Amino acid sequence: MASTASSLARLFAFLTGLVGPATLHLVILMRHVSQVLHEDERMGISWSLRPATPEDAEWMADLKATAMRPDLERLGYWDRGWARERFLEAYVPANTYVVLVEGTEAGLIAVRTATDRAWVEHFYLAPRLQGHGLGGNVLAHVMELHQDLRPFWLAIDHGSRARQLYEHHGFTYRHTADNGVDQLFSTDPRMEGDG
Repeated sequence: MASTASSLARLFAFLTGLVGPATLHLVILMRHVSQVLHEDERMGISWSLRPATPEDAEWMADLKATAMRPDLERLGYWDRGWARERFLEAYVPANTYVVLVEGTEAGLIAVRTATDRAWVEHFYLAPRLQGHGLGGNVLAHVMELHQDLRPFWLAIDHGSRARQLYEHHGFTYRHTADNGVDQLFSTDPRMEGDG
């Protein structure tokens, strides 16, 4: 037993030297998260998160295109190939969780940290699961996992139904991006009144 513990300590020290302590702790946290099973009483389902892998990219790109289609059609930007390609170019597995519902891939959410903020990105659920409270539970859980002194930020399409979800979780409209489509929201209390 002592040799196993010392071997693990040496492995931890080696990995910390390779990737740094913050990255290693995040990897360990993400691996732990995959073991947590949540019961959603409102929907009568169980859900969990697991870390994403590079192999998840294709089905995630398809889900993004499906989930975003109504907003993109409304805005006159619908192009399935473009929607998929845009996701694939921005996808970072290390930032992304897979949402499992009853053990099956049903969505994704990513958190990208910057010096002064954490960006919630690529939050998509299968359309059959939208509008029943699952998204709010997943968002609250992921925000709790990543809560530190940095505020959360996100961008959604102008007129998106998701706005209500994000406002319910403390996000406030800040401004519309120069492209006229993306609306930026934040939980930063220092910016009250800017929107």
